[in-house]
Formats: sequence, C-alpha cells, structure tokens
Amino acid sequence: VNIVASLINGLIFRGKQDCSSFIYMSNSPQKTNLSNIVFDALNSILMVGAYIVLSFLIIDFIKNLVLFQSFITTMCSVLHVSSMANVVNAVVSGIFEITRGAIDLSATNLSLCFKTIITSASIGFGGISVMLQSSSFLSKLNIPTKVLIKQKLMQGILCLLISIPICVLFL
Repeated sequence: VNIVASLINGLIFRGKQDCSSFIYMSNSPQKTNLSNIVFDALNSILMVGAYIVLSFLIIDFIKNLVLFQSFITTMCSVLHVSSMANVVNAVVSGIFEITRGAIDLSATNLSLCFKTIITSASIGFGGISVMLQSSSFLSKLNIPTKVLIKQKLMQGILCLLISIPICVLFL
C-alpha cells in the first residue's frame, strides 16, 4: 500500500518544486575518513532515538492532561461514540509517533480492517516524530519543512484511500 501511495505521491508532486534550490550545504571539507563516518552515523542514530523518546514523552504528557481527556470524552459523547475514546487516543498517538500509535491501536476493540486502514494512514503520514527527523537530515539540502509536511499529509491520505478497498476485499 505504501509503495503504491509513494509512487502516486511522486507523480502528484513531480515538477512542483524547483529542485535547483536544494543545494547541499556542508561545513566540513570533502575529505572524509572512517572516524568521521562512524561519528556521523552514531550522531544520526542518537538524534533519531532522541526524537522518538521526546515524542513518547509528549504523547504521555498530552494523554495525562485532564483537559485533553475531558475534551475527548465530551467529543465522543456529543458524537454518540463514547466507546471510541481509546481509538481517538490511539490516533492522536499515531499523529505524534507511528510506533506508539500502532501499539495503542492494537489494544482497541476495532476490527482488523479498521486497524489496518488507520495504521496504514499513520505509516504513510509518518508522524510528527518522523517529520522532525526528516527535516533535521534534510536541513542540509535547504528543503522547506512545509514541502515535507504537504507531501507527508498527501502520503497518509493516499495510504488511507488505497487501504480501504484492499481491506474490504481481503479482510
């Protein structure tokens, strides 16, 4: 699903951005050695881990806010779907971090079809954590963050739309 959505997303955004402005800006000379490569790799791994930990902390903080829980309960009551509060919590988790959203969604009582559709959309979108990771790596290429956000939103929507008929047919 995600591969097909990526191909469609690439076709949609093809030629929409002037790529000549995406210039790699490096502060270091072109000369590299094994020590620099290992250091850069470890630095990248630590940065990704820090974004994931930060996202998990933000999710826990938001979920523990009384105001947030009251808002979710009120909205579910107004919409007459009071049993969906845990699903809304899982979707909010998925907006911040894919793994946490998938873990929370697996604990709900939704059907496999709905879990698959929501998880597929979450994977396509990537979450705020993945966008922060991507923008930190792409910052050397001078790519605007709004371009990344627009493309990731479209990717999530395409994954959702492609997953629906597949789930209806096969699940």
